[in-house]
Amino acid sequence: MENSYYIFKDDITGQERDFIDGLIKIYNETTYLGWDAKIKYEIDKYQITYQRTREESFQLLKSLFSSPLSKKDAIHASLLGFCYHYGVGTKPNKELALNYYKIAGDLKDGFALAQFGTHQKKRKYSPTNKAYYLKNAAATGHPHGVFNFSFYQSKREMSLIVRKLAEKDYLPAIYRYVRALHSGNDCNRDLHQALRYAVRFHRVSSIEGEEYNFTFIFRLPRKFFY
Repeated sequence: MENSYYIFKDDITGQERDFIDGLIKIYNETTYLGWDAKIKYEIDKYQITYQRTREESFQLLKSLFSSPLSKKDAIHASLLGFCYHYGVGTKPNKELALNYYKIAGDLKDGFALAQFGTHQKKRKYSPTNKAYYLKNAAATGHPHGVFNFSFYQSKREMSLIVRKLAEKDYLPAIYRYVRALHSGNDCNRDLHQALRYAVRFHRVSSIEGEEYNFTFIFRLPRKFFY
């Protein structure tokens, strides 16, 4: 298959190849939204379309990673890390999750590098702790790295970064920006903008039944809804 994400073993069927290619594409695209619940939601929705269970998908994904060539693919390793991290098709295993995130991060996958850095315990900057990995993740340009490293910037710089990422539909930034607009912390209080971005958040996330602690929006004066 031309432009396939991987070079597969000979015994992999065309349908399985298409399925995994699509799964990786969905995962890669939704990491740019930065909301773990949204990533899991889109993965599940995709698997239902192909009538596959989480467990079947994980086993296929894991078996394909045994190929030496596929180990060079950062997104493949990143998705395996995500599965172990959140127990998608397998039991949660933080140690294995961090291992796969590190493999992907070494291959310059910004999302995985940020995930790995976020789970490091020490915050100060050094080659073995959180800030170091988050700075490298931010350098890839991936919004997940840029957002997480923004917390090491000045308050003004962080606010500017959060707003820019919110405008690009990065969900954690929208969430933080709505709260800031509503409370007046980190920026001028603006309830009209808070409502607009809250609606934008729900439109982008599109997960049924999720409230995301935006109940304060519904306590706004009636005029703000018109």
